[in-house]
Amino acid sequence: CPSRLRNCASWRRMREQAGDCIPALGPQAGNTVARAMDWVEDTWGNETVGLGQSHGDWIPPNISVLADGNCNIWDWERGDPDVPLGADTMQFVLF
Repeated sequence: CPSRLRNCASWRRMREQAGDCIPALGPQAGNTVARAMDWVEDTWGNETVGLGQSHGDWIPPNISVLADGNCNIWDWERGDPDVPLGADTMQFVLF
């Protein structure tokens, strides 16, 4: 189900989590994170994004490759049903 990015529950949670971390980062880094979150929302907040199920924890111990090339994925406790499509791909590439 598509939604505007600013209306996605996953985006609101991400903003909240970033906001919770800002005090521990110090003034300069905290300000940078706050400005970056505002910039993303100002730039793309009205864009409509497709939403889907996310795994949320793409680390090697959560993935096994089978002999036929297929993969088994487990540990879905960080899974989320309303994440913009592509978020898991981005996390997988970054990790």
